[in-house]
Amino acid sequence: MNNIITFIFLGFITCFSQDISTQKRKNKKLSYKKKLENFEIRMYAITYPKEKRTEWNIYKYINKRNKILIDQYVENDFFDGKGYTHKGDVRENVIIGDANCYNNTIYILCLQHRNVNLIAYNIGDDGKVEKQLFNLGEEMRGSYANFGGPTFWATMTKVNGALFFNTSNNGLLMHFNLQSSKLTSLKFADENSLPPVKDSQNLFVELDLDENKEEVGEHIKKVLLETKQLNKDNEFKYLGYIDDSSSFYSIMNSDARVSGIIYFFYQDALSLLDSTKIIRYRNFKKKWLMDDYSEKAIKAPINIDFLRKWKRICTKEFDTTKCVYLFKGSAMDLESLGARLPFT
Repeated sequence: MNNIITFIFLGFITCFSQDISTQKRKNKKLSYKKKLENFEIRMYAITYPKEKRTEWNIYKYINKRNKILIDQYVENDFFDGKGYTHKGDVRENVIIGDANCYNNTIYILCLQHRNVNLIAYNIGDDGKVEKQLFNLGEEMRGSYANFGGPTFWATMTKVNGALFFNTSNNGLLMHFNLQSSKLTSLKFADENSLPPVKDSQNLFVELDLDENKEEVGEHIKKVLLETKQLNKDNEFKYLGYIDDSSSFYSIMNSDARVSGIIYFFYQDALSLLDSTKIIRYRNFKKKWLMDDYSEKAIKAPINIDFLRKWKRICTKEFDTTKCVYLFKGSAMDLESLGARLPFT
């Protein structure tokens, strides 16, 4: 009897020790992977329980022996496997929505600690990485207790020397000029103010748009001719499409586009060399939205680590507070440069 009790006790101690050891051991989780050209973009979330730290390492991954660390984020917190109503799974604080590579530059749409960013990475012949960050705004989410953990979706496509992309954060279609690095959001007219143009064929419900580009282009051209948006002698060129988040998830979850909007890109003979025209399609109502769009520049915020080196002096003028930053004895009004201050 004593031997049985001893055996059970030793077994309990062994299991307990293994559990403690597991909690202290670092954990590596593959959070993102996408094949691009002859390499992959991979992100690993690494938990260090002993140090109470989490790292996110983003790699240009060619093979096990050939990989380049292009970015890293660190947070002095970790997920121990238990649910907390105030923070949730810390490993979800950095999420990659989409990644692509154009002209040897890697572009990543990323949610990073409540900030949504477009990040460009240039890797030199010496392996040195140059990083350019464009902030798209803060994540639109409340507390974890009320709304749960962070979620992020994004998609991008290259059209005529530019990137067009959508994110789940604000629902806006955005445009990034690859030559000038100018970042804008696109504004369309309220669809209720547009004349209704119904689609009689319902072509896009289950059609694979990637595999049937010619059919999609011919259908759009026909609609443009019927609505006198295109002259018969005008050359037409179909350039591709991009879904919004609702359209993307509807085709992914049900194999049918039954909600959201598809943005189709095209050019005609009246287009400038690098200009792009857009026609929208509302899936649920099966109707076309015919209108032009305007662009609004997205102001990039000043890096907060950079601002720590500056001294802020604010003066009250009538009902307006004007802030000037002093650095090494020189004054600069950052707001006059079109910068959005990260704090007030």
